[in-house]
Amino acid sequence: MNESKGKGNLIKKFGKFKEILGNEKLKWYLSITLSTIVAIFTTYMVILHRGLSFDGAFHTQAAINLYKGASFNLDYGIKPYIQIGLPFQIFNGLFIYLFGRNFVVANLANILFYWLFFGFILFLSRKYSSVLPLLSFIAISFMPAFQIYGFGGYGELPALMYAIFGVYVLLKGLVKEDNSLLYIVFGFLMLSFAVATKWIIYTLFIPLSLLCIPIALLLRKYSQILLGSIVFALNFIVLFLIQYYEPANPQIVGILFNALYNQATQNPYNSYLLRLSAFMEEYIRYSGFEVMAWLKIVLAVFIGILAAIDYFKIIKSLYIKVKNKNRTEDFDERRLFLIFICLSSVFYLFCWFFLWQKNWYRRVFNADILLFLSIGLLSNLYNKNSKNNIYRILKSFSVLAIVIFIIFYGYIQLSHLNLDNTSGKLESKLKEGLSSLPENFEGFGYGWWQAPRWSYISGKKFHNLFEYPVLYYTLQGIPCYVFYEPENVLDLSSIKYIEDTYNIRTVFEYKGFKIVRIIDFNKTNVIYTEEIDFSKGDFSKSIKNFWRWERGFRHSKIESAIFLNNTGNFSYIYMDFKAHKGLENVILKGFLIPANESQGYIYDIPVRVVEHNHVFLEIPLHQGNKLLTLYLFHLGEIKKPPNDARLLGITVWKIKLTNLTDKSDDLIIKPSGVLFVEPISK
Repeated sequence: MNESKGKGNLIKKFGKFKEILGNEKLKWYLSITLSTIVAIFTTYMVILHRGLSFDGAFHTQAAINLYKGASFNLDYGIKPYIQIGLPFQIFNGLFIYLFGRNFVVANLANILFYWLFFGFILFLSRKYSSVLPLLSFIAISFMPAFQIYGFGGYGELPALMYAIFGVYVLLKGLVKEDNSLLYIVFGFLMLSFAVATKWIIYTLFIPLSLLCIPIALLLRKYSQILLGSIVFALNFIVLFLIQYYEPANPQIVGILFNALYNQATQNPYNSYLLRLSAFMEEYIRYSGFEVMAWLKIVLAVFIGILAAIDYFKIIKSLYIKVKNKNRTEDFDERRLFLIFICLSSVFYLFCWFFLWQKNWYRRVFNADILLFLSIGLLSNLYNKNSKNNIYRILKSFSVLAIVIFIIFYGYIQLSHLNLDNTSGKLESKLKEGLSSLPENFEGFGYGWWQAPRWSYISGKKFHNLFEYPVLYYTLQGIPCYVFYEPENVLDLSSIKYIEDTYNIRTVFEYKGFKIVRIIDFNKTNVIYTEEIDFSKGDFSKSIKNFWRWERGFRHSKIESAIFLNNTGNFSYIYMDFKAHKGLENVILKGFLIPANESQGYIYDIPVRVVEHNHVFLEIPLHQGNKLLTLYLFHLGEIKKPPNDARLLGITVWKIKLTNLTDKSDDLIIKPSGVLFVEPISK
């Protein structure tokens, strides 16, 4: 009797619990509360820990210049071109303009788009009458990769936000019978913002076209789609001209489209098996474990197949209804949008694994966001009032999958939580390093990076160590420093090259961030070659070909130097270069400095222009057996002409020659545009 009573109480308790779970209003409020707490927690963690990414700091230069000088350009004329565009940077620059330069402010634009994304998820939850999208949002927020690529100045999430919002509005206009033009035009406008923010969003246009083209044809909405496409094209052209216009490079459109495929570099993987292995390793690394990576891939393919089946059902059903002029109201944008999200996720993965040439996770980052969103919406492929159990099965499947991801990624987040490692601490350390430098210092980076986070914090424009005349400053006693960041990992030969070229001393180092002082140049018997382009008026910035791309390497060996190692008996130096039209009216000056003298007595060298493209520098014979350094400069570029050239050597141009120790009479090296030497005939 007591046993049956106990069973009855248990059944009653279970019934109450089931009743609570079945309370839609309670589930809705609980889900909103929980997802809001997660959004606040994520924002707090970003402010506390994220800091500014390398790519974000690099592109923030354009955001700052937009408000400082009304021009959307980087601080350096470099390639690749701007890859995080104006529709995001206009907000990024505004926050920096209003609140100043620090790592927290640098994340405000990303935080804004994160909360817009959260608002859109809330909208979808109400639209689909389901709390599962909110659970998907929690899983997305807990992704370790989301903390990396969703913030820190990256443009992936903002571009995706523009895209999915634009697609939803576009699809609504496509199926809407009345007043659809405004929706379609606005949807295309948002898509143009998405593409202008990140070119990679073009990936979504294939699944979008699969949806829009047949439906537009069946519903005879040619004019609306045409007008929307024109708005897209015009707005995109305006944004394109602001971001990328460069008269000197008409091939820029091809370069940018080519960058979607291979970044204009050779494929380092010589077979698809090696390729898939390399890409899979990267995907596993950001997924946490191998089983989670494979689970995401399987889910994406499975959901994509279900969506494709439903897509063909919709097209067939719509064709029949339109043909019979019996279109019903159950056909709306929600089902189409769900199919788009599901197909986009699997198509993103396909492009990343099989088409794109770089295994950078940020390119497939949005695929994971779309996957989690598709899981949350999956059950809506079927009517919950239908007699079959497919809806309930898919809903249970979605809940289970989302809960697994939430638990897994939530555990990773909490287990790696480190309250001591904050972005504020990093920022204070960097400022501490900068405060130890003299006010009149000149900063140098290398390659096209120029140490962007150092530059962002200091507010100074750094120079390229391999293209700017360091000698110009060192001879005037101006302190010169090279700034390193953790991502700027040169190959060992290039690092050794820098150490061999300059006498340097480390003055600051913290977690890969480093400042080294250039004391002077390392006067050793090192032979160098260099190409000079005299077709430009500004000779000091005309040095070319320091970057030589090699198969399998992202960074190549850097070549740069400023020495003439004159241990042979040469009486003159012969230079062959591209002619400048007004070269006969340009005054060149050459100096020789004994390398073993710290101050250096400057020997004036006659510079004689024989033809438009020939220059002779005559070295005094009595200096033939000494180790000498040659300085050559264009007098028009000297900022302060020296009163005494013997005491102040000024140069704005580095020069180096090759094979000067070779005493053979037939030594003539004449590649186009490259300096060479010719021994005196005896």
